[in-house]
Amino acid sequence: MHREVRTLAADTSLAEAWEIIQQTGFHHFPIIDSERHVLAMFSDYDLLHALAKRPASTQASFWKSNVMGIAVRPVMCVLENTDIRQASNLMYEYNIDALPVLNNYNALCGIITRSDILKLISHYGPMELWA
Repeated sequence: MHREVRTLAADTSLAEAWEIIQQTGFHHFPIIDSERHVLAMFSDYDLLHALAKRPASTQASFWKSNVMGIAVRPVMCVLENTDIRQASNLMYEYNIDALPVLNNYNALCGIITRSDILKLISHYGPMELWA
């Protein structure tokens, strides 16, 4: 899990979100409220997919729109004490690329991505995940 999570506010414009994607290199962004509760998930894929479906004549207004217009809701999350096998299974079963991680107060405290799981498996060698 990454504890350093780049998030977006619900009123972020798509232009601002694209700028953040370019600056950070991150692909997944939880959209949170003032109490760090997860409202939605936003990804570079969501942005590019929505942009590709828009007629060229409406693309100027597209960039001014709000991220919540194309963000994914509801969001599947896990708690910070969730077993990595359970998190991996959720990601596989529901084809999820990133899972927000919540603390006991349901506030965002981290994120798990598919890359994190692959890194874990590749760095720590044989694991008893299949038992």
